Amino acid sequence: MRLVLLLLSLVCMSFSTLALGEDIAPQDYIVGQHFESIEYYQPYISPRSYPPLALDSSFGKLIYESEIVNYKPERLYNYYKNFVCDGIYGYNCTYNINNLKQYAGLDITTESGLISSSIESIKGYKVYYSSEAVNGTDSVLSGAVLIPISHEKLKGVIIFYHYTVLDKRNIPSNFKTDSFVLSGLTAAILASAGYVVLLPDLPGMGIDARHPHPYVTYPEVNAKSGIYMLPLLKNMIADDQFEHVNGKSKLFISGYSEGGSYALWSAKILEENKAYLANTGFKLQKAVPVVGAYNVSRVMLPFMFANVTASESSPYYVNNSWVSAFAKPGFFANTMNSYLSFNPESSDFDPQTVYNSEFAKCSVCNLGESKLTISELLQTDANDWYKYNLLLETAKVNGYSNGNNSVQTLANISLLENNNFISSLSNADIYNWQAQTPISLLAFEFDSIVPRLSSETAYVAMNKKGSPQVKMITVPNQDFMVMGYVPLTDMVVDHPQGIRFMLPFVRKELEAN
Repeated sequence: MRLVLLLLSLVCMSFSTLALGEDIAPQDYIVGQHFESIEYYQPYISPRSYPPLALDSSFGKLIYESEIVNYKPERLYNYYKNFVCDGIYGYNCTYNINNLKQYAGLDITTESGLISSSIESIKGYKVYYSSEAVNGTDSVLSGAVLIPISHEKLKGVIIFYHYTVLDKRNIPSNFKTDSFVLSGLTAAILASAGYVVLLPDLPGMGIDARHPHPYVTYPEVNAKSGIYMLPLLKNMIADDQFEHVNGKSKLFISGYSEGGSYALWSAKILEENKAYLANTGFKLQKAVPVVGAYNVSRVMLPFMFANVTASESSPYYVNNSWVSAFAKPGFFANTMNSYLSFNPESSDFDPQTVYNSEFAKCSVCNLGESKLTISELLQTDANDWYKYNLLLETAKVNGYSNGNNSVQTLANISLLENNNFISSLSNADIYNWQAQTPISLLAFEFDSIVPRLSSETAYVAMNKKGSPQVKMITVPNQDFMVMGYVPLTDMVVDHPQGIRFMLPFVRKELEAN
């Protein structure tokens, strides 16, 4: 496990408070970082219209359920504490524990600081349910459901969307065989506080793995895959086991990285479908998206095409440019594969409409005796590191390197002039709208995969739209340590390992509700 996490890590507060000036209401603040002037962010913000998205009550039918695990409090406590200190020196273990307590209010020096005393265990279920495909037709998806067995009423339900994975086995419903161990982490930190947690595997994964994953260019269908898990609970847990507000159970939404954008999309979709939400018996309380790719067209796309060689510098403030360079070919390939697979105007799915001819050949994409295309590679069961590494090696054939890490070297020369492609990315943006739901955006100060600029532009744009309760919290990377790339060294946490430290901040924001 240690080796796997080390390889995966390659891919992927002092609490000062600053007012934002006259353009934003004085009760809105940004926490934990130097905040640029409002004018600084204007080039990264574009107008966006959002056609209403309807929810269909015919989806969300429970097809199959099976109890897979039964987590005991002692096991969860030891599991998470070991994760916080995995492979690092004792003094850095103490450093992490102290900072989790200081910043996130989570005291893991004792079991009672992490696990509510009312909880006997947390049961984990694999479920299959009906949902919506990209084209609107019926689809069967899978996911995980975590249900605390508690002496007290449960605080509510959290929909949690996972991060980008290229290995389709690395999903919540695989529980013990998920090398990212998302189910265990969310059980230890979120379900342990008294919440039911819904973890969609997402379309194109789990039971739906025969299809490509629609990824960030189709955020609506990914967001709906979590929303359509809500009706399942009627068959799994009695309504009287929940605390209620105005006769409804409390609903919260969160997600990390790719899943962070789906969390924000879900909040908007549910605001537009109040009748659907009421009929399922829930009231939306808060959304806590984490390090999400909300601004796809003005931040993430330029970031991918930028040659990012300087760490901790404007405008992207990456933590380690080497990590950015390692990850970019994988993210670029995943985005293009989604676009080619589902966009009806993508020139009959010809890879050379988006890749240059050499990268499209994927010359080193071999699995055993099989020579694979990029699309075939992404569909295999190979692990995340293997796929990222093959795509990196293929990129190097095209002149890509740590010092030349713009994906321009991998792309069709006219890709950025393809109006259909640019429009599809603009349609994936979810940062410029008026939200009535309380929203807490969490970001790392220095992030090598999703620059904090994505969160900052969402914070600025949503406040300027008049959103009454949107805030942003920036967590300082330097105050949390993980096992280093070089043996016997520790390093500052970065995006690939960050969820283990961000989940306590999610919990703090939920509890503040």
